Amino acid sequence: MKKTLTAFMLTLAVILGLTSCNTNDGPEVNENYFLDIVNYEADSPTGSTFTFRRQGDSELITLTCPQRLSANDFKVGTRVIINYVPESGKQYVSGPVRLVAAANVEGRGEAIPRATKAETDDWASDGITVHALFRSGNFINLQFTGALGAQKAVVKMLVDSETIDSDTPEVYIIYGPYTGVVDHTYMFYGSWSIADIWNRPNCKAIRINFKGMGTVISPVTIAKSGSDTPSRPLEANI
Repeated sequence: MKKTLTAFMLTLAVILGLTSCNTNDGPEVNENYFLDIVNYEADSPTGSTFTFRRQGDSELITLTCPQRLSANDFKVGTRVIINYVPESGKQYVSGPVRLVAAANVEGRGEAIPRATKAETDDWASDGITVHALFRSGNFINLQFTGALGAQKAVVKMLVDSETIDSDTPEVYIIYGPYTGVVDHTYMFYGSWSIADIWNRPNCKAIRINFKGMGTVISPVTIAKSGSDTPSRPLEANI
């Protein structure tokens, strides 16, 4: 998706010490910025390598860039979100890119932990507004906004251990809960591995449950049949 560089991503660029896309040395160039959650595959003296699938089991895309991520903040083998400009000008095409910003995401691509209804107080969670929720290969990608106060955000994705061997394991997004004054809302990005769930012999689909903001939200069902619930792609600003 074509996007302008938002304040959110500009902040990341400052944190990471990466340069912005345009300089003051010449006329302004209108470039396409793209946002994707990717696997941080490799780091070398020549730069970084990332891979990802657009959605479901689509073609594996490989991106390379001359920039390197800070070893103190990023770990090879995890999932990160990147804002970038492809040399081809096109998203979802393998090839060299110029990295504008990067950040770790919630979950970092780790396996979804198991839990029970009793252990989580019946899957207690504050309400969230989900903007994107979809499968990318062996991962579930998530983008949502949630109310945030002074406390550190708590974002979890859990699978009900009592349903993990059923044909449709139940997965829950847990946010908060919080107490006290809400200062603002914040955009969160996350990615978790579903390989341990998805590859079980009985699994036909995964149902993802979450508490919405003020309205009844239907669970999102992601099926092996390919009839995934349609989802908008990641956006840098809502």
